[in-house]
Amino acid sequence: MVSDKLQILDFLLRSQKTVSHEAIPDLDSWKIRFDAVVERWDDTADRAAAGGFFSDRLAYAFAAGYQCAIKRLAPSIPDGVFASFCITEEGGGHPAAITTSLEEQNGVYAVNGAKQFITMADVAKIFLVAANDGPGDGVRKNLRIVRIEKNNPGIVIVPMPELKFVPEVGHCRITMTDARIKESDILPGDGFTEYIRPFRTVEDLHVFTAVTGYLFRCSCLYGWNRSLRELMLGLITTIRSLSHEDPSGPHLHITMGGLQRQFDNLLDVLEPLWDSVDDESRKRWIRDRALLKVAGNLRAKRLEKAWEKYG
Repeated sequence: MVSDKLQILDFLLRSQKTVSHEAIPDLDSWKIRFDAVVERWDDTADRAAAGGFFSDRLAYAFAAGYQCAIKRLAPSIPDGVFASFCITEEGGGHPAAITTSLEEQNGVYAVNGAKQFITMADVAKIFLVAANDGPGDGVRKNLRIVRIEKNNPGIVIVPMPELKFVPEVGHCRITMTDARIKESDILPGDGFTEYIRPFRTVEDLHVFTAVTGYLFRCSCLYGWNRSLRELMLGLITTIRSLSHEDPSGPHLHITMGGLQRQFDNLLDVLEPLWDSVDDESRKRWIRDRALLKVAGNLRAKRLEKAWEKYG
């Protein structure tokens, strides 16, 4: 009998022969497949692995990881609905740069401000927006995360130019002018400690497992050595376990440093095998693999700080 915690591994192994070379033409077509496959899983890491496996390119695997990471932090997001995490402003993504405001008058809440470089905002139905609702403790701003529907009349969404990699995943600027929300749209807890700070860690874990699911798919399609699939399943198992831990724990970040090295080593081993892949898929991989280096400096700083905790 397969343990519930390992059902995703059994599922991937049993699905090896179901993958095909059929291209997925666009993000909307991919979402239909993603929604159909993830509805059977409650665990967000399992969803990410399955979503990556049913992706025919790195861009869609990233989208799976990103959406599952948001679901992990905000489980109230309905299944089948894409969301965007909206932090970055003109001054950057640091909490000190957040000027978007949340104000209350006579029980009515309004959000004013602008965000930019918001991932998947062109297809999202819900925006989780970091907003400042007061001076806080004098050390940092008092930040909250608020939920704003795409059809809110106070929102304007403007697409930004495509990136050089994963162009299938769009980014947008969002302007909010007296975007009215209800008190129930304010997520519980401190915006920084419970959402902004842990999101990078949660996103890394879910994107890692989704990309590994995608690589597992490639290994099935192109007949790569089965020992590589064993390594990939081991990575997915490790990531799944880590995804249940407190994302602020320094011990987790140190373990993720080792996980990053395992993942990088896997990519190095796979590099010559991309010559066995069809031209279109190989070209996309070469174009898109820079995505996996994004925020590498931030991860390195996070790892260094984690080691400092232990002297």
